[in-house]
Amino acid sequence: YHNPLDRRYYSQTNSCPDCAVEMQWHENGETTRPFTDLEKVLRYWQEGKILAIKGIGGYLLTCDATNEEAVSRLRRLKRRPSKPFALMYPSLEILVKDTELTEAEKEALLGTEAPIVLLKKRKHPATPLAEAVAPGLDTLGVMLPYTPLFDLLLTQWGKPVVATSGNVSGDVIVYEDERAMEQLDAVADALLMNNRRIVVPQDDSVLRFAGNRRIFLRRSRGYAPVYMPVGEPLPADRSIAGTGAMLKSGFTFLHRGNLYVSQYLGDTSGYDASRNYIRVWNHLRRLLDFKPREIVADKHPDYFSTRFARERAEAEGARLYFLQHHKAHFVAVLAENNLLDTSEPIMGVIWDGTGYGDDGRIWGGEFFLYRDRGIRRIAHFGYFPLIAGDKMMKEPRLSLFSLAGDHGFSVVREKFTSEEWRIYRRLKEKTSLQTCGAGRLFDAAASLILGIDRQTYEGEAAVRLEGAARRYFEAGGDANRPDLILPSDSTAFPRALMRMLVEMREGGKSPEEMAATFHVALVRHLLNKAREAGIRHIAFSGGVWQNALLTRLVEKAADREITLYFHRQLSPNDENISFGQVMWRLGEIHAG
Repeated sequence: YHNPLDRRYYSQTNSCPDCAVEMQWHENGETTRPFTDLEKVLRYWQEGKILAIKGIGGYLLTCDATNEEAVSRLRRLKRRPSKPFALMYPSLEILVKDTELTEAEKEALLGTEAPIVLLKKRKHPATPLAEAVAPGLDTLGVMLPYTPLFDLLLTQWGKPVVATSGNVSGDVIVYEDERAMEQLDAVADALLMNNRRIVVPQDDSVLRFAGNRRIFLRRSRGYAPVYMPVGEPLPADRSIAGTGAMLKSGFTFLHRGNLYVSQYLGDTSGYDASRNYIRVWNHLRRLLDFKPREIVADKHPDYFSTRFARERAEAEGARLYFLQHHKAHFVAVLAENNLLDTSEPIMGVIWDGTGYGDDGRIWGGEFFLYRDRGIRRIAHFGYFPLIAGDKMMKEPRLSLFSLAGDHGFSVVREKFTSEEWRIYRRLKEKTSLQTCGAGRLFDAAASLILGIDRQTYEGEAAVRLEGAARRYFEAGGDANRPDLILPSDSTAFPRALMRMLVEMREGGKSPEEMAATFHVALVRHLLNKAREAGIRHIAFSGGVWQNALLTRLVEKAADREITLYFHRQLSPNDENISFGQVMWRLGEIHAG
């Protein structure tokens, strides 16, 4: 404990009886210290109050998960209308009565990383959870207590609590006591604090499973930042940094033969998140004594991460490189599966919502070919007008209007007022910006099938579409219709798929069957694409591949001659971009 170079020196306050970690209670502008009355926490939960509790990586906002009024109030104060809340359960024994747990999910929940795991609800759960916990969804995001304090509290409480990030939606998790007292006072009735300083904030990690296949939705506390092995030893004389993307940002360092991938750092279009990105970058850089000689950024000129890369390259005297967004995704999944040196041609199916393309358009429905250390774009979904900029991502009806306005006129027309219809038709005719994003295809389908015309959080439409399709299959439905014939040409595929869905709707098909057919059509199209090209290896990346049902359908439909590759330690979303950037530069891969 007396040697500053020993790790025990830093953590001695956890065990020293003279200067142990001390709790404080903050309420109505006054702080009580030391605080030891844990029964007060239980009383506040019982009374329907909201408590902010300091955890490992930041504050969590908590309340009784069975109290509808308390959960709804937390939604209003946090400004989070419908995005599901995470739950913390006291024990696995209680959890199994509410969810359908697989062995892989149990193992993840009980692991030292203690992530949030998405689980299927039981039809008749033992715990009467508030509807406002996960409105409209048949899954729950659940974790078990991962600190002694949480374990003490939840064991006495005996049922789940909401345990969501301590912030207002869109902001960085609050981790400093002073800011907690300033910002969380408006949301929480009281704060349970302690004097263990958090140096670097971290959100809870989130993952789900497609069968036994692990899919990261957010890779943070417990999993990152971490050394990332990729098979072959890496050169010790290369110093490369990848600055990542914007929405699900993160960075990667190659330093002295080791790869370090940061935790999830959020949407860096906001000021707080961009400042936090810089803070975490500088912290890890100092720990490693890292000075990049090469920096790789996304081609989008207006991303914070791209501007930051320019600044750091100038300040460090480093060489600056740019790599297209979806090609970085592709390199990331190839490198994670040790495929950069393969002699076999590999098709990359890189599907997400948005990425700046080499042609100045918005890519996102991509088919690439990797061969001889080179990447070539061999196909993509057909372009359609990007209407009203970012508003299109928030209103799935605009994606439907752009893709199917002419074919499903009456179905689409009823979603708009006369004035809106006139304005959007004019915008569609005049806009020069085009997109082929698969994420917008999911949005359009969700608007048509489920009537989701506006979404309050990223991916809401796709999540609910997946849920509808899953219910169809669980009820014994079979969407592998022999008459499901769509164009093999990817440019014609999206509009043809929308026409087919409009016809199904007019024919009285159920939303669940339509959603299932949509997923099956996508799987059939990508596998046919590989077979036509004679390719036996397919790699998948991009946010769409967080969809566990789509992943399972691909695995079931692929014949034995086709080998599939998915992310294993990284998320398929933009968190893997920085890793792909570094591996592209290291591998000297030609990407056009």
